[in-house]
Amino acid sequence: MGSFEFTPDGDHLVYVEGGNLRKMNLRANNRPVATTPFTAEWVRDVVGERQAAFSQFWREYNRSFYDPFFHRRDWYAIRKRYEPLLDSVGHPNEFATVLNQMVGELEASHAEVSSAPSGPPSFSVAHLGFEIDWRHTGKGLKVGRVIDGSPGSFARTKINPGEFVMEIDGVAVEANEALWTDVLQGKAGRDITLTVNSTESLEGARKVTYRAMNAGQFRGLLYEHQVNERRRMVDELSNGQLAYVHISGMGGAQLARFNLEVWEYLQGKKGVIVDVRWNGGGNISDDLIDLIERKPNYYTVQRDRPAFTSPDYSWDKPTAVLAAETSFSNAEMFPYSMSARKLATFVGQRTPGYVIWTWGLGLVDGTGARMPSAGVYRMDGRPLENDGIEPDIEVAWSNEQYMAGEDPQLKRAVQEVLKKIR
Repeated sequence: MGSFEFTPDGDHLVYVEGGNLRKMNLRANNRPVATTPFTAEWVRDVVGERQAAFSQFWREYNRSFYDPFFHRRDWYAIRKRYEPLLDSVGHPNEFATVLNQMVGELEASHAEVSSAPSGPPSFSVAHLGFEIDWRHTGKGLKVGRVIDGSPGSFARTKINPGEFVMEIDGVAVEANEALWTDVLQGKAGRDITLTVNSTESLEGARKVTYRAMNAGQFRGLLYEHQVNERRRMVDELSNGQLAYVHISGMGGAQLARFNLEVWEYLQGKKGVIVDVRWNGGGNISDDLIDLIERKPNYYTVQRDRPAFTSPDYSWDKPTAVLAAETSFSNAEMFPYSMSARKLATFVGQRTPGYVIWTWGLGLVDGTGARMPSAGVYRMDGRPLENDGIEPDIEVAWSNEQYMAGEDPQLKRAVQEVLKKIR
């Protein structure tokens, strides 16, 4: 149901549902609904809308961009160079590209433009719940890694790394585009039947049926696997003395998860590693700092009970923060604040310097944009935008180390915290 309102006498409810105008009689039995048929024409001046949206975008940036000097660019001259390109724009995607290129001249973060809705609807594509071994070029799909918690990890639907999936729902498959466009399209959330064998053959194969995942669900499993693996590494490297917590984003859900996890994992530990790598940002850095910098004033002991500190949930433990080039925006402000306030040692790599407060900007033609409206500065006046945070201890991480499952940044962070507790 879209918009609705009551008639002046209160006897009827008029509303829009599915593009149809409906009228519900509130006084009659069973509240019958009548539909009012109508037709209407809507003529759009697409070219005029696009010109108006271009002007709106330029005008909003001209009066609201956080830096009045526009990063030493001439915003008026930039408009003159890009406005003639509108004559050749024929699709919302092309218009968004023009605006992205124009605002890109400012070299500012948080200034992305997304196109207005257009084109046919997209279709969901199922994820098989395991990684494909792309080195295999023959028939079927060779199973790579099977993540714990995925459908193929359970006893009744077990699929082992190295096995081959020869068919899906009776259709022969290979690792090519047809797998996604013809076989898995529209299958997310539905039961699928896989023909699985230890060799590239149907002879002797078994059938495995389970509900297909979507890509987002599989990414979630990969994330949990990564966090658990890092936690195991910290436990092993520190001989059980340190806790590990990862913050995947700087939003309310991540703050709630942090509060649930960190106080649990800190129990009985002498120090902690807080990891904000692979974090796109948000706005909870100050909330985290408020929690972490709390110090216990005293502790209380009840008879036959363990002692607890006051205020509740006090931190007061040696800490290292991991951040790198995959930490963005508020996930850069957090390690900077932790290091500047001497609450933690920042280990990793220099952050990218994508730090601006922003808000959404909707244009008249449906194009979406972002407005970098407030700069963030160190206390000495230096901006965080385009000037990433230098770590206290810089540790490189090579592709070879990553592919081998090594994490030298995490290892060094553990070493630094252990120094403080010995």
